[in-house]
Amino acid sequence: MAGLGARVLAAGFAGRHTRSSKIEGSRLATAGPYAHVRNPIYLGSVILGIGMVFLIGDRRLLLPCTLTFLALYFGMIPAEEEFLSQKFQDQYAVYCRNVPRLIPRITGWPEAGKTPFDWGAVGGEWQLSLILAGIWSLIRVRVACHR
Repeated sequence: MAGLGARVLAAGFAGRHTRSSKIEGSRLATAGPYAHVRNPIYLGSVILGIGMVFLIGDRRLLLPCTLTFLALYFGMIPAEEEFLSQKFQDQYAVYCRNVPRLIPRITGWPEAGKTPFDWGAVGGEWQLSLILAGIWSLIRVRVACHR
């Protein structure tokens, strides 16, 4: 739930483009969770993935989960950072110097923007929550049937 909550909060402050398959952005997101960490949606995904491993109850899944996140994020984050540094230049450079990539700062960056929360941007996160609940339920039923 913590990982999904982090993703919902981050999506609401980032905007609707986060569900797109291409890297884009009309503004630099620095409000809300983006004042604490540059990639709160990815951090939420990591928390969510690890949480699912523990909910399923098979810690052997932790290694493939970790390797999947490493492969995805070490490819995606640099590509997104390159796009943002080209589009927002000095503004993004200042943001990067003050806000960490994946480990959140305790206090929010004081220079963060004041972007309003966009409830329309979180629709995909509700779909994700239903998919994850379905996966977890199927695994629990299968485990119960094999006992």
